[in-house]
Amino acid sequence: MPFLPKPISEYYLLDDMPGASIPASRLNDILRRLHENQPLSALQQRFLEAQGLVALLALSRGAIDRSAFETAARSERQARLAAQAAARDQEEAATRFRQEITDRRNAEFFAAGERRRTRRALLDEFGLGYVKREDYPRVHRILRQVADGVAIPAADLAWLGKHRCGYFTVKLRRAHHRILAEHDAKAWRDTGDPWNAVNACAHWRSADAAGEALTIADAALSRNTAVRLRAALLTTSGGALRDLGRLEEAITRGKEAHAVSPDDYRPCTLLGALHIETRAYAEGAVWFTRAEARGASRYDVDREIDEVLRAARPEDREEIKQAFRAHDPERFGMLWSATPRHADRLRLE
Repeated sequence: MPFLPKPISEYYLLDDMPGASIPASRLNDILRRLHENQPLSALQQRFLEAQGLVALLALSRGAIDRSAFETAARSERQARLAAQAAARDQEEAATRFRQEITDRRNAEFFAAGERRRTRRALLDEFGLGYVKREDYPRVHRILRQVADGVAIPAADLAWLGKHRCGYFTVKLRRAHHRILAEHDAKAWRDTGDPWNAVNACAHWRSADAAGEALTIADAALSRNTAVRLRAALLTTSGGALRDLGRLEEAITRGKEAHAVSPDDYRPCTLLGALHIETRAYAEGAVWFTRAEARGASRYDVDREIDEVLRAARPEDREEIKQAFRAHDPERFGMLWSATPRHADRLRLE
C-alpha cells in the first residue's frame, strides 16, 4: 500500500463519516482499495453513489484527478456537515418540544392533583362528604366565599335549606354565623348601636361561641336601660348562659327579661327550656304555654321542646311527657306521636 501521510479518512476528506475510519467497514474497505489502485465492484460503486460520494466515485473511475477531487470532496463535506448540524438542531428542537410537552403534562397532572386536594381540603374543612356533580360548582362557590370570610347570601341559604342533601353542615353553619357575628360586633363597636350587639350575641351562639356571645351581651347591658332592648339582651345572654351550662344564672336572666317585658314570648320560651333542663318539668310546661299565649308559634314551641327532649337522658323523657300531658292534655297529647317532617308537630320519643 502506498504511504499515507495522514489517516485514510482524512486523506480522502471523509473524516466526518465514522465508517471511513473503522477497519473492515464497507467504506473503509473501499478507500483502501482506491488507495491500492484496485478497481471497485459495481456494488461498491452503487454504495458510493447512494452515499452521495460523487467526487470519490468519479475519482475511482478516473474521471477526475486528485486536485479536482479535493475541491469537489471539500464541497461535499461542507454540505454534509451543514446537513448534520441542521439535523442536530432539528433533533434538539424536537427533544425540547417533547420535553416541553412532558413538562406541561406533568404540570397539568400535578396541578389537577393539587386542585383535587384543595377541593377535598375545602370540603373537609366544612364537614362535607359526597357532593353531586351538578351541585358541586354552587357548593364550591359557597364554601370558597365562607372560607374567604363572606357570609352565605340569602338565595344560597334558601337553596341549602331546601336541598336536604346535608350540604349545610354544622361546621358550615357555625362558620357562616361566625362571619355574621364578627360583622355585627364590629358594627356595634363602630356605631354603638346596641341592637348590633343583640344580633352579634345571637350569631355567636349559633357559631357555638357562647363565651363571645355572653361577653358582648354583658357589655351592651352595662350601657343600656331601654326596656325593649334590655329584655332582648337579657334573653339572648340568658341563652348564652344556657349554652355554657350555667342554668341557674340563665333562669335569673330569663325571669328578669320577663319582668322587664312581660308581653314578650321570647323570655318565656327560654324559661320553658331551662326549667325542663333543671328537671322542673311542670313549670317548664307552664312557661311554654305562656310563650304561646304571647305570640310564639306552635311550630317554634314544638321545635324547642323537641330539641330539649332529644338532649335529655332517655330515662327522663317519659317523665317530661307526663308532666306536659298533665299540664295540658289537649295541647300536648298529640305532640308525642307526630313526626318532625310533617306540618308543625314533632315526634318527641
